Amino acid sequence: MEARSLSSGQVACGGAFRDKTGGGLIGFSKDVDICSVMEDELSGVYADLKVACNHGANRLILEMDNMDA
Repeated sequence: MEARSLSSGQVACGGAFRDKTGGGLIGFSKDVDICSVMEDELSGVYADLKVACNHGANRLILEMDNMDA
């Protein structure tokens, strides 16, 4: 998930992790510097992967709504 303030351009990203049954495990959010939409999307992917690795995930499915990223 990414969010952008139209007035300031400030960006935040976040994500949610679920187990194989769909149960929630962990959620997070992170402020990101002002950047392009693509940089914002990729920052979110990087943050997702970093959180997953830090929590010992060895298999995951990443879903997002930006086909270009």
